[in-house]
This record gives sequence, C-alpha cells and structure tokens, in this order.
Amino acid sequence: MKTIEHVEWCPDGYRGSGLAGQRIAIAGHSHWSDDPDHDAFTDECLRNVISGEWRIAFFTSIARYFGYEDRATFWSSVLFFNFLPTKAGSGDERFAYGDAGQLEAGRARVLRILDHHQPEKLFVFSTKAWQEFPPTLEDAGHATPQPPLFWHSYVTPNGHCVKAMGLQHPQGANRDAMTARVAALMAG
Repeated sequence: MKTIEHVEWCPDGYRGSGLAGQRIAIAGHSHWSDDPDHDAFTDECLRNVISGEWRIAFFTSIARYFGYEDRATFWSSVLFFNFLPTKAGSGDERFAYGDAGQLEAGRARVLRILDHHQPEKLFVFSTKAWQEFPPTLEDAGHATPQPPLFWHSYVTPNGHCVKAMGLQHPQGANRDAMTARVAALMAG
C-alpha cells in the first residue's frame, strides 16, 4: 500500500518574488475531511481557496494578517504546508492531535520542506503544531531568542537559516493583535 503524504503548496509566486520580496512559508496543523485522503489534498485545498470556491476562515484570516484582502494574490505568493503529513481525520475528528506516527513523520517533513524550499521566514499558525515541531536552535540551547521579536531558527542540512515563529491559530486570535505581530515579524 502506498504511503500518503500531502505535497506542500509551492506556487510560482513563491519561487519568484515571494511576498514583499521575501520567501515566506506558512504552516498549519492539519487538514480534515470526510473525503478520502490523497497526496494532492493541500494543492486541491489551496486551488479552491484561491478560486473562492472554498471559503475557509483559516486561510482568509492569515491573508488579512499580512495585509491582503485578496486571497488569490497572497496564497499565490507563499509556501504552505501542514505539520501532519496526512489528514487528522473526518469532520468529527477535525481537532485530532495526530498519532505517534504522524507526529514523527511531521517533524521529518518540516526539516525536509525547509531544506528543499529554503524560506527566509516560517510562520506556524497553530500552537498545537508548533509544540510538536522539531527543536529550533533556541530550543536546543544553541541560541537565545532576541527581543523584541523573539524569532527562533532552523539551519537546514544545506546550511540555510530559516527564522521561525509559532503563532496562535486564527480561530481564537485577535485580528488586530495578530496583524500588528505579523507586520513586525515581516519587517524584522
């Protein structure tokens, strides 16, 4: 049986000028659906978000945090992936944490995606996911997060440095506070 892993969303805009001249990666925790899982789940989701066929508050809120009302422009310029490499489950399981295999695969996936796509900054919009991400240099005691932004960082096997930040899921977040935080992080 073939192992499923959602392929990350990496549009031409990310590979070109990126977002405000920066290569930005966005991560969430997981997809959920009553439909069967498949490798192109993330691609299908983002294409439907961009076309307006699917209106998902998570994607709309994040675009707005970065100052974009137009979902298509924003999501056509950033890399996106979820921490879990497969669905969390059906609609009834939408808040599932992930089993041990998914969590282990997720940590390997993060490092592989960062190494392959080399974003400058990674915004993780899920404290649940951020808690399971691989340790950053700061988590491992090799660096100290510096005020005022307190970025964390990863160095990929190819030597690329990625600034990373765990942020609250949009579902319970204050829009104005998140917009201000994201603006500061984009500038810093």
